[in-house]
Amino acid sequence: MGGNNQKTGRPKLAGMVEEETAYPIWCDRCGSDAFILIESARRQHWAPAGYLDITYFCSKCNAIYGHLVSEADLKAEFMAAIAVAARPHPMAEYTGYDEAS
Repeated sequence: MGGNNQKTGRPKLAGMVEEETAYPIWCDRCGSDAFILIESARRQHWAPAGYLDITYFCSKCNAIYGHLVSEADLKAEFMAAIAVAARPHPMAEYTGYDEAS
C-alpha cells in the first residue's frame, strides 16, 4: 500500500483517498447523469489537491452518492451547479418580512 499517488505525487493516504481513479458523477441505477442534483461540494483537508468531496442524488430514483471527484474531470454543467448552490440566497439578506403589511 505504500508509495506515491500517481496523480498528485504525494504519499498515498488511508481509506477511500488511496483510489487512483476518480469516479464520475453518475447514477448507477439510472445509468445517466441527466437527473443529478449536487447537494454539496467541498475541499477537504484530507483529500489530495485538486479533488472535491461531492455529495449528490438522482432526482429520478432518489439514489444518493458521495465520493471524491477530480476538479479537472468535472463537466461544465456540474461546475455551474456547484457555483449556483454556493451563492447566498437573495432572501437571506432581506430583513423586511417582519414588517406589518
